[in-house]
Amino acid sequence: MEGKRFSGFPLPLVRQVSNKIVRFPPEQLRMDQQRSLMFMQWGQFIDHDLDFSPETPARVPFGGETDCDTSCAKEPPCFPIQIPPNDPRITNRRDCLPFFRSAATCTRGRAVREQIKALTSFLDGSVVYGSEGAVAERLRDRSSQRGLLAVNHNFTDRGRASMPFGPMRKEPCLKASGAARIPCFLAGDTRASEMLELACMHTLFVQEHNRLAGKLRSLNPHWNDERLCQEARKILRAMIQIITYRDYLPLLLGCRFRRLIPRYQGYNESVDSRISNVFTLAFRFAHASIPPTVRRLDEYCRPITPEIQLRTSFFAVWRIIQEGGIDPYLRSLMANQAKLMTQQQMVVGELQDQLFEQVERIGFDLAALNMQRSRDHGLPGYNSWRKFCGLSQPSGVKSFGHVLRNRNLARKFLKLYGTPKNIDIWIGALAEPFVKGGRVGPLMACLIGTQFRNIRDGDRFWWQNAGVFTPRQRCSLAKISLSRIICDNTHITKVSRNIFRANRYPRGFVSCSQIPKLDLTPWKSKSTKEQVLYQVKPAFRFFCKMTFYKLWLFTISIGAAILSIPRGRNVDNMMFLRTLTMPLKYIFGIQIVVKGKENLRTKKPFVLVLNHQTSLDILVMMEILPRRCVPIAKKEILYMGTFGLACWLAGVIFIDRKRREESISTLTEVAHSLHKDNLRVLIFPEGTRNHGGSMLPFKRGAFQLAVKAQVPIIPVVFSSYNNFYNQKEKKFTPGKMIIQILPEVETLGLGPDDVPKLTEQVRDSMLSAYQGISGMTNGASH
Repeated sequence: MEGKRFSGFPLPLVRQVSNKIVRFPPEQLRMDQQRSLMFMQWGQFIDHDLDFSPETPARVPFGGETDCDTSCAKEPPCFPIQIPPNDPRITNRRDCLPFFRSAATCTRGRAVREQIKALTSFLDGSVVYGSEGAVAERLRDRSSQRGLLAVNHNFTDRGRASMPFGPMRKEPCLKASGAARIPCFLAGDTRASEMLELACMHTLFVQEHNRLAGKLRSLNPHWNDERLCQEARKILRAMIQIITYRDYLPLLLGCRFRRLIPRYQGYNESVDSRISNVFTLAFRFAHASIPPTVRRLDEYCRPITPEIQLRTSFFAVWRIIQEGGIDPYLRSLMANQAKLMTQQQMVVGELQDQLFEQVERIGFDLAALNMQRSRDHGLPGYNSWRKFCGLSQPSGVKSFGHVLRNRNLARKFLKLYGTPKNIDIWIGALAEPFVKGGRVGPLMACLIGTQFRNIRDGDRFWWQNAGVFTPRQRCSLAKISLSRIICDNTHITKVSRNIFRANRYPRGFVSCSQIPKLDLTPWKSKSTKEQVLYQVKPAFRFFCKMTFYKLWLFTISIGAAILSIPRGRNVDNMMFLRTLTMPLKYIFGIQIVVKGKENLRTKKPFVLVLNHQTSLDILVMMEILPRRCVPIAKKEILYMGTFGLACWLAGVIFIDRKRREESISTLTEVAHSLHKDNLRVLIFPEGTRNHGGSMLPFKRGAFQLAVKAQVPIIPVVFSSYNNFYNQKEKKFTPGKMIIQILPEVETLGLGPDDVPKLTEQVRDSMLSAYQGISGMTNGASH
């Protein structure tokens, strides 16, 4: 990419930009007198909850044999960082800094390269619990059956267990620990052991989960292992959300916070909450807030000497195991200041020249890595993002100097890049002066604020969203703080009240007794019925619920039949069955969300086709059943006592699947009556229930009917029930269903020969929709 012209100018080497713009003399280092070191550390912690683009797993060029760690050849997936002339550290210009491209998704044709995102997009605690089922399972302590996460009882700090070990691919921690032979920690995010303070934050939140699970078990001894774990996780997830949006983001975005992230108005399903590619670069702003040393404080908040040089602290989790646990680092995060990011001192030399030097063949340059990653991801230049955010787009030294409020810096940039259009987004946005009261410039504030608003408004599990917590629980959660979490899970007795603001012990510090505690009594189960339900085995609960479901259907069918008799067999009698069935969704706690309602607002005849999964489809289909709609069902239902009678009185059309000619004759009669009687017909084209997910092949009867009658087909897709109902696993719990009504498929002008293609066309569209909406209802988080 270097040397190729963009906007008429070649892109400079990223290492050259790092040397000319980022590098500064160590004696110019200034600390931030208004932000604590914890402010920097929280930013990194939540960043690891939101985004991670894994490198390609290949370690050698495609078609080659030389390892990218040692070769400087530019052959995919190798994208080495070249060394410019007169580099202050690396004199051999033929050397390079190794760089692997991010892994890309598989695409067809000549589609734009899109990187893989390995984490959930929501601020949901995945940094603690993992983003994959296999990882989440490894993190659980199944032996205790108390909802706990796994810890390492072989290494403790005065009774508090450390994180479990989980060797990584290269095992950098073993290399960094030398004779101590301490491996890396096993955590929800693979980067947990990169920095000492980051590893401490992971340890802190694992301990908080286990504390919450223990308290919940004391309140609700009848809760099983799974419920204890999930309830603790749900609370901890809310804690991370509250601390971020109430305490952290206002100090980051300053005066722009309320404009970019207005007050919460509830879940908005139309918001795209995915993490944008540019955010993965923009949120690296905190690299400029990391000081060159790691400090520790003893129980009296006195410095522990010697300070640890940052370059020797990477992957050095052995220090936590052997040198006093996490408390000294947490005290330092609260009592010491972050490095101040200014245009004159961007990233410290320990990160610019010596990143990971203890575990790699050569020390990396974090600033250069960020810019190289931007180019690897194909992100547009600085001015494109200024335009995206509604900001001015400077063209020369004067206008750019006005934006930066620094004409000399503008000249440096343009000498390297030629035009502001080409400036790499990370360095260009980082160079902007802070917005009032914040710690980022206008462009960074826009990109970060927009992303955080989207992941809040597009998250149906957001802690403030109706139904996620009770009003009493939300009131209790609103009192939590990071300071309290530290008090509850360490031996620290005095903490900073405003943990992200700069404090210098004892100023700003208070006793833990003055920090409000989380009241968990709103989580105490008061219902005797609920206690009984959770004490009995899942299979028995499943049997009870399904028995109740069937009894309800047969009971209400008596009422529906009695109400229908005066009118005789009439499609309008279906309203009685529908009205009497609907209360079941409230009894079982099934939330049904309907998307695409506008596609059903037609008064003309049509054929409604639905996917068929379980007997619960009877309940769910009632949610969208239009007036004068006749279901077509198997003949066996007619002989199901009062339920069969009620269905017959409601006009349900029964077909004998064993007698094909008779079925065809019945469908032909239906086709003739669609226009005559202004009817709609509902059919499950799979012909039978599909318990295994996905969709069975469609039978053609529904499509032959639509073509014969020349009426449109309206496909309706039910999402998977697996997140709350599974017959094989005997699971039946409250949950959420999504119904997606697709646009109508016109059959006008089609003939019998078109039926096979029409069948596959509709099935393909329904299968695609099924996979999309089922992904929104399944999984541990979303």
